[in-house]
Amino acid sequence: MSSLIAVRPFASRLSTPVRPTSVRIYADGDHVIAHWEGSGVARDGKPYANSYAWILLMQDGKAAEVTAYLDLAPYDDVLRRIPLPAR
Repeated sequence: MSSLIAVRPFASRLSTPVRPTSVRIYADGDHVIAHWEGSGVARDGKPYANSYAWILLMQDGKAAEVTAYLDLAPYDDVLRRIPLPAR
């Protein structure tokens, strides 16, 4: 649930969802690492592109824990450049 605190304010500044493209998937036992590139378009029309790595702990075929890493510079650029939409 805490990840929504970061995702919703960011996603509201985009005009398209982030589209994932898989780079590599690694698995060892119950752990999976997904390296992927994400791209989209910000509300100001400029492209957004970032690199992500998610570490997942799998249990019964589902992700029980997820730790996500991303390059903060492109993420922060969108947050600084585009204000939150009015409610």
